[in-house]
Amino acid sequence: MERIINQNRHGNGSEENIMKLYIYSTETMELVATSEGKTNEECEYKAASYLGSPGEYAGTYSPAFGCVDGVIDQLEIEEL
Repeated sequence: MERIINQNRHGNGSEENIMKLYIYSTETMELVATSEGKTNEECEYKAASYLGSPGEYAGTYSPAFGCVDGVIDQLEIEEL
């Protein structure tokens, strides 16, 4: 889960939890898209066009980039 700092109009920073869902090809393990939201449901709703294809794409909140059997990071991905 990423933490971002929002600046309000008075300049005070406040922390907000933002979740990121990583969508990858199950065949190649390559990252194809990310989806951000405040809840799992929000992330998965945005990613429905990918996750609705059983067996073709999958999603994870912990991609394990660089690890054996981890998701392979890509330079160009779709941000949902």
